[in-house]
Amino acid sequence: MSSSDAHDSGDLKQVVRQCLDSFYTKKLKSLRSLTLTNLLLRKNPYLYRALGIQEPSELVAAMVDAYISSSDETIFGKAFFEEVVLQYGKVRRSGITGTDFIRETEQDYVVISLKSGPHAFSASQYDKQNADFTKVFQTLREQGIRKHIDLVLGMSYGQVSPNRASSYIYRISSGRQLWQELTDDPEFYIKLLDIIGDYSVQKRVAYQLEKSAILQRFTAEFISLYTEAGIINWTALVNINAPASSPATSTPASGNPTNKRTPRKPKT
Repeated sequence: MSSSDAHDSGDLKQVVRQCLDSFYTKKLKSLRSLTLTNLLLRKNPYLYRALGIQEPSELVAAMVDAYISSSDETIFGKAFFEEVVLQYGKVRRSGITGTDFIRETEQDYVVISLKSGPHAFSASQYDKQNADFTKVFQTLREQGIRKHIDLVLGMSYGQVSPNRASSYIYRISSGRQLWQELTDDPEFYIKLLDIIGDYSVQKRVAYQLEKSAILQRFTAEFISLYTEAGIINWTALVNINAPASSPATSTPASGNPTNKRTPRKPKT
């Protein structure tokens, strides 16, 4: 479905449903690909020990939920936000590295880099975005773009002070303002939220059933490998990420210690 077709039909509901289907499909794929070992390698045992967790089932559930929360942010941005913008916004996909969308008017050539939200964006990332946009600006001029180039760092939710980018080559547009810029609809951000709520309840039921089965399998495997008499063996968990051998004393195939020099023969 093209952007213009979506606007002509007014079928935002269909667009959102398609994007939610894609989001949940990718969520399930990510969860199904996870193994207990990979999960334990990704998570900090010291944190969960500090939280006072004692039950294996509680520990596994907490780690799985943390993994899902982290991966969902990335999946949702790509599978949902970007696709809604492409199908319903007045934009086209950008072919320029480091950017996502182009919106062109008679006077302006608007280049948008879409991010999920501001809270995971550090000061160094704002600086890097400025360096990336500077290269984009130069590339567009070299390609013969003579319109006013408007470089936009878009945040799909949240609020960012306009002063945050006052010294940069780009501007920041977030939340309601961004969605209005993309769709010309000042109420789009609310419409989108309402439709998500209507359909996501149905999708969540099937997802939760499969998640519960995976939690049961991981918990049984965890109890078998990392508990003693039903008590979590925290030392075993730490050792997953902490090899017993030290690089200073490990011996490679050559037979010489890794970080030790072969002694010189005394002069005769």
